Amino acid sequence: MAKKIYRFPDAGDFGGICAGIAYRLKIQAWIVRLIWCLLFLLYGISFWPYIFCWIFMPKADTPADYKEVCG
Repeated sequence: MAKKIYRFPDAGDFGGICAGIAYRLKIQAWIVRLIWCLLFLLYGISFWPYIFCWIFMPKADTPADYKEVCG
């Protein structure tokens, strides 16, 4: 069964969506933010999905090991 992705508003800049994706993928959050920005600048496709995620992605408290996993 697939794990859920949560957003971490305390760890993120705009809603914590990239922070939640980074935590799920076990990579640093700046990498996810860079990819998201490049998708927006190059293709213009990440604005509405970000808003959609902000509305529908469940909010969670930032886990204690967030800094260890995401840097």
